[in-house]
Amino acid sequence: MMKTTVDTYTDNQLWDIVEQRLPLAIDIQLSQLTDKGKMSQLSAAEMTELDTLIDQYDDYILRRSQALFMLKQRGYDIEAYLTSKR
Repeated sequence: MMKTTVDTYTDNQLWDIVEQRLPLAIDIQLSQLTDKGKMSQLSAAEMTELDTLIDQYDDYILRRSQALFMLKQRGYDIEAYLTSKR
């Protein structure tokens, strides 16, 4: 997967990244496999799937964090935004 740098994105593009949510199917499957792994041993196929889902989650968190950082660098009050989302 090719990584793009968010420093060239417009403010609107950065806010779009911040507002995106992890796709529901990924979130559900990640939770199910994590819960199953706490109760019993996962199969090799399940472990591979879990690794893939964790990579997707990590990419999501990294992109969102980079977008928030860039918006803060551009003068937006990110702390107020995050507080209002609680």
